Amino acid sequence: RLSEFLSGIQVVKLNAWEPEIAKVIAEQRNAEGGFLMRGTALKLLNLTLFFVVPGFMSLAVFGLMQFYDTTMTPQTTFVTLALLQIVARTFQMVPRAVTAFSTASASVDRVEEFLRLDFETGLPPVVGADGQVAAAI
Repeated sequence: RLSEFLSGIQVVKLNAWEPEIAKVIAEQRNAEGGFLMRGTALKLLNLTLFFVVPGFMSLAVFGLMQFYDTTMTPQTTFVTLALLQIVARTFQMVPRAVTAFSTASASVDRVEEFLRLDFETGLPPVVGADGQVAAAI
């Protein structure tokens, strides 16, 4: 593989394709930067939902209770807080599940790509000092 890589570099140099190759590499880097920015933005949204949703949920429930003039006895308040804690834990699991699913999906794609590689070609033969093929796999 290294010899293929070096011969590819030699072809690029001999044909003076450096500017074109540099342009392609720059485009690929810009595209990768866009993917990284998108991933970072999604991670930020994920963390924001993780911490903000439970508080907004409590605010909405108690705000609606106040709006509809529901009597807030200690019993009602503590039961409501306990239920909100249960619901908040559930909502906090959703961002984790999304992250775990995307990670698992990427891993499965990599494993699938590896398993679909062409193994027919094998490794290049090992040539001894006398020029004879010592081993071929």
